[in-house]
Amino acid sequence: MTPDRGMNIDTFNRMVMVMNRRTMFIAGLLACSPALAGEFPGVFDPTRPASAMIYDADPVPVGPVLQSVYIAANIKRAVISGQTYTVGAHLGAAIVTDIRLYEVVLEQDGRQTTLRLVPRLAREMVPTSGMTGAKP
Repeated sequence: MTPDRGMNIDTFNRMVMVMNRRTMFIAGLLACSPALAGEFPGVFDPTRPASAMIYDADPVPVGPVLQSVYIAANIKRAVISGQTYTVGAHLGAAIVTDIRLYEVVLEQDGRQTTLRLVPRLAREMVPTSGMTGAKP
């Protein structure tokens, strides 16, 4: 585009700037249009409702869940599924027999069940070949 004869160069520059802004605005609208956007596999769309998203979550635990343990001098309490229990309390048909730092022991019909706050850590032997100064 070139300025017409007798047109002020400042006026010409302003016209070009306005046209560029309009062009960029229209291009942005077209890029955001659902007809052109389409579905791209593997690309997360943050504007989709949460109900449309698929979560790969752990299954919800069934039965009593240990949520907290409180141990102090002469006091042992545990919060299991939102309720507070002490040693000897009844949890359904089970009896709380012991409250430990990270677990609660329940007994029902002669069988013991342990509820844990965190899973037990599995110890693995790591091969130390090629490592200097490493201890197993």
